[in-house]
Amino acid sequence: MLEEGKYNDTVYISSNIASYADKVESVFDNFSSLTTISNSSMFEKSVDSNTSSAVSVSQSSSNIHSSSRSKCGNETYEVISSNADLNGSVPLHRYSIEGNSNFITHLWNESSISGKLDLIRDTISTFSSINPAKGRTYTTMIADKRVNPITSENGVLSAGPNESISSTSINAKGPYMFLGKTGLKSSEPLATFDLMRAKDIAQNLLSLIYHRYELHGAGASFWRTAQNIPDFGWDIMKYKFSTKALEGKQHFLMAFGGSSVTAGHDNYYRQSYPLIVRKRLISLFAAMSVKLIVHNFAMGANPCIPYDLCYESMGGSDPDWIGWEQSYNCGHDEGVFEMTARWAGWSSNKGVIYFSASGAWAPDKCNKNNISKTGSFIPFSSESWKESDAGFDKKVFSVEDVRAEREILNKYNKAHSSASRFMGSWAKDYKGIAPHGFNVWEHNPENTCNKGGKMQKDCTAIDAAESMQGDCKMKFMTKEASIYGLGGGKAHHPTAAFHMLRGEAISWLYGMVMLDAIYEMENDLKTISKDMLLNAYKQRLAALQKPMPSPRKCHRYHCDSKPKCYTNYMPHFNANYRLSDIIVGSTNWSYAGGGNSKGVGIVPNETILDTMEWQENKVRGADVTDRKPKWIGKGLKAGEIHIKISIKGKDFIWIFAEAIVKTPFEQAVFFLDVNATTVLSKNVENETAYTPSQNRLLWTKVNKMGNEGVHLFDLPQGEHILSILNNHTSRSNKDSACGLSHVVMW
Repeated sequence: MLEEGKYNDTVYISSNIASYADKVESVFDNFSSLTTISNSSMFEKSVDSNTSSAVSVSQSSSNIHSSSRSKCGNETYEVISSNADLNGSVPLHRYSIEGNSNFITHLWNESSISGKLDLIRDTISTFSSINPAKGRTYTTMIADKRVNPITSENGVLSAGPNESISSTSINAKGPYMFLGKTGLKSSEPLATFDLMRAKDIAQNLLSLIYHRYELHGAGASFWRTAQNIPDFGWDIMKYKFSTKALEGKQHFLMAFGGSSVTAGHDNYYRQSYPLIVRKRLISLFAAMSVKLIVHNFAMGANPCIPYDLCYESMGGSDPDWIGWEQSYNCGHDEGVFEMTARWAGWSSNKGVIYFSASGAWAPDKCNKNNISKTGSFIPFSSESWKESDAGFDKKVFSVEDVRAEREILNKYNKAHSSASRFMGSWAKDYKGIAPHGFNVWEHNPENTCNKGGKMQKDCTAIDAAESMQGDCKMKFMTKEASIYGLGGGKAHHPTAAFHMLRGEAISWLYGMVMLDAIYEMENDLKTISKDMLLNAYKQRLAALQKPMPSPRKCHRYHCDSKPKCYTNYMPHFNANYRLSDIIVGSTNWSYAGGGNSKGVGIVPNETILDTMEWQENKVRGADVTDRKPKWIGKGLKAGEIHIKISIKGKDFIWIFAEAIVKTPFEQAVFFLDVNATTVLSKNVENETAYTPSQNRLLWTKVNKMGNEGVHLFDLPQGEHILSILNNHTSRSNKDSACGLSHVVMW
């Protein structure tokens, strides 16, 4: 990836992928040799270079651009420069495009943008909108001022042929929209409630999945045993989608938590199943004027506590959907599972809960099923596979097909929920958050299979696929599906193909539900206004979303109220809950693990991530690698670390030092400076300065919680400073240390 910097006095950043970095650099070197060409086939603009204020825009032929082409290896780049003055017209910029890629980079002369930011933003929208190149992604950088990427499928400019481009007169249909209540912009262009387009997208997606997994035959029982949903859960999801679509310019946050399985270890981050869900569904949501946001904050070796206390801290506030995958470390702890479910109930968006079993399997013994027997030259498990490769026609799903799928999934769910592994007695009154999930190891009485030459009932999903016996009935189950994205991997990690399977299972379910919503809205809008329909759907949704009951099994996690967790663990998608933000004063404790001790680099820039499809990267501020940053106090000179705490409800806090040493609080001493936050001040470096008062208390009301946590109790109400002293002496073990990774308050 190109580093942010200057070439020929031009500030730039490129969204191009790393393999093209050298080629792009060679293009920048050719800026000085721009020559005039006319009648650009990419787009047309007209500029009177002698009258800077009269810049007209049309979709007729003209020749205002200077351009050069550079041939770099097998790739062609085009650099285009508009030389009009900045006074009310097109700003000076340079523009590069890689011939076989969907990435475009605009570059702006640093000296020409002073005081013209609003004008530039307007001009960018117009400039990008004119280009009719299908599926083209635009990225614009003005020093450190980023304008969101834009995808344009057709010319959307509506400025008249004699209108000038200015910050006041431009009239372009926005390629992106500001999202109500969020302040975010969409990375995918949001349609204005385009049900026809949404239906086409849904049909194409569902047809692909239907044929890939042979849901008309060999894969049917496998699919519905591994993932099913009760009818009320289907309806909750349907009306969540419908109400957001009818309101318009909303967002839908899916927060995926879990272990290395969900994090995508041994594969690329973009291959993890949460990112597959994003890739499959983002355009469908966008066509319904909803921004899909997917946060995968899973991490390897995550202890269920404190991790499960930090869902919103790491995954984002008020999610619409919560995914939990962790059946390794949590065993059958019903308290942990109920705690996770309550995050859905606490959300102001009234979320739903989706449980997913950990683990993996791969068809590496599929000796009876190779690609030559599938009828396709491309493996069914390949990202590039499409129905036509196997001679299939597009499947079109009618209203009756959709409603039939709802009934089949409900039937399987009643027989045995695919989330049963996680749903004990606590789940009885949690229908309002629609618990459902994915588990290929669950049995289901509706599922019959051939085991040992005999037909049996109550089979698992894996049994139905017959992938463990080497028969591999499903065409997806070829040896190609056993390959990890990074080459090799651990047996308990899904391969790239099985991340696709998990992601497409979720996409199939919600794609079906959204198609049901589309059909229902189309029909209802024939006889009722949009506003009236929205109110009717809101009432139906409210009736389905029953209030969350009192806790049953999670009392020891104090789940009667929502915790506030402060940590720098990554990926971290909530800037309000960084541990670094509540640490005050100076300390000799060391910091390591990701970002820095001031919190920089912890929360990724999602705009940058959108442009590169959320892949691993080395771009500053866009790190999605799972990391465990922490503070460590070691040795005689470590001294204290100071934390700002707020006691408003419960009179205790929990502190953790995860994955540091076996007993990180063994030699810790705690001090409490009561209501001392009033004397906090900012120093010249804008850091929060703190000097302990003479009245602070030695706090001894501390209980140990396992090896890595402590419970401080009977704390007074108010805003205080808590200090942790590493009481290391000459007699201490030389490897002993104190640590800090999480602070949890209620």
